[in-house]
Amino acid sequence: MALPLVQVDMSAGTCQRRASDLGVASNTLIMAFVVRLAFRMGRLDASGRVKLVLPVSDRHVDDRRGNALRSITVMADPDACGNDPRLLQRDVKAALASLIRSGDDVSPLLPLIPYVPLWLARRLEREALGTDLPVGCSIGELPLDVNRPFGEASLLQISVLERYTASELKRLEGVLFVACYRVGERLSATVSGYMPDCITTRAQLVPFVRDALADMCLSGTVS
Repeated sequence: MALPLVQVDMSAGTCQRRASDLGVASNTLIMAFVVRLAFRMGRLDASGRVKLVLPVSDRHVDDRRGNALRSITVMADPDACGNDPRLLQRDVKAALASLIRSGDDVSPLLPLIPYVPLWLARRLEREALGTDLPVGCSIGELPLDVNRPFGEASLLQISVLERYTASELKRLEGVLFVACYRVGERLSATVSGYMPDCITTRAQLVPFVRDALADMCLSGTVS
């Protein structure tokens, strides 16, 4: 089944000004929004923190690997993110520094992904991410040509390709992934979220997204 999707479109300049007011980078502000969204959806560990998983590109010049990707994990305090996201920015920088120094345990296995049966991949995903209701967040900048398939597009949406069965979503206790991408002066985010018996449709997800944006004093078009 497909996950409910909510699209958010904002001005990149407005987002940057809000981030500057808080003393953080715009990427940190987006991460703080994701943490607040996870908090409102109830995706918390036993201590009330959010397990934020961030992909990190490992691709270099002339790199032809299919999965040139690593990741970091940050345990974020949703209250601190709402009040002062500088702590989140510090923790993300520390996690990135640790990744550069020590690497991770997952990336050497990525070339095997195409050969792993789906049922096993699901099980390994659960083992790798743990049971703390992980939240995925990917942030990047796209070239202007991406928004010009046949002229200037009025809407650009990045959808999650992965599909889940109802039983898988129940076993995972839901899913939350936010892909945020800047194209020129537009900043867009696609929110994919599902919580069993609570958030199963787009209409149910929209209010959570609006409230999380308000938590960070962000405004935009939610559709």
